[in-house]
Amino acid sequence: MAAPYSFGRLIIFFSLASLGCLSHHRDGRIHLSSFVDDLPRYERMIEQRMIFQSSLSRVKGGIVSHHLLAGRAIAGFFSTAREAARSPQGRIIIIGPNHASRGNALTAASVREWKTPFGVCIPDREFIKRLVREGVVSIDEDAFLFEHSIGSLLPFVRHYFPLRRVVPILVNYRLSWDDAARLGAVLARTSDENDLVVLSADFVHNRTVREARAIDERSRGIIQSFYMGCTAEYVSRVEMDCRKGLLALCTFLRESGATDADILLNTNGGEMFGGRGPVTSYFFALYGTR
Repeated sequence: MAAPYSFGRLIIFFSLASLGCLSHHRDGRIHLSSFVDDLPRYERMIEQRMIFQSSLSRVKGGIVSHHLLAGRAIAGFFSTAREAARSPQGRIIIIGPNHASRGNALTAASVREWKTPFGVCIPDREFIKRLVREGVVSIDEDAFLFEHSIGSLLPFVRHYFPLRRVVPILVNYRLSWDDAARLGAVLARTSDENDLVVLSADFVHNRTVREARAIDERSRGIIQSFYMGCTAEYVSRVEMDCRKGLLALCTFLRESGATDADILLNTNGGEMFGGRGPVTSYFFALYGTR
């Protein structure tokens, strides 16, 4: 009986660490990433990263968890994405859920710099302002306060893509399906060929390991067949924390010419660390062309 109890305590610790005072703050000028002063934490995850294989010759987008409980897999995802990228230049556009619905914008963007343990991530302010003019995002810094769907990933971005500028976007669950699809279409039309659009998302929440496996198996086909998934009806079948973001990603991929998908890993907290308590599940996937 000790294993479920220990696993439950581990989940509680990482949840509080992501959402609470260890997440990120702002000082009026910059945002701070998760665990901004804990370089050894990220170095361990990077050193112990999972090794993934991708058959893509060019990568356009991806799906990655924002739970640092799965930090070794997050590091493996970004390492593999860097290997498949054709150029060190370009933007990293991250779409994540606005878990607490902070701020006023349904699609919020940040133009502030982000301090990470590996240095500062610089936003592409001109590109973000273009998205504002297109009407698909609003600059709303308040939305990013304590939001780990962005803050937990930027240290990996800074480490693996030090020359790239970032475009952080938070999606409120109240965003309409039509506006989510439009966000993806505008990103496809305005982004450059070397840009990478990443969906920061977690999937099944508070399920048993067996339930998570069954639900993820149904979702897998939709995530794999992204070129068919550009409708609200299709995407809404996936159990996850950012369905509107998934629709935006699928629309972007289809309209930017991506034709292939590699699901690098599908797992959950129970499979990774043992225990029988409620789990969160994860997909790590890359999209592009072979």
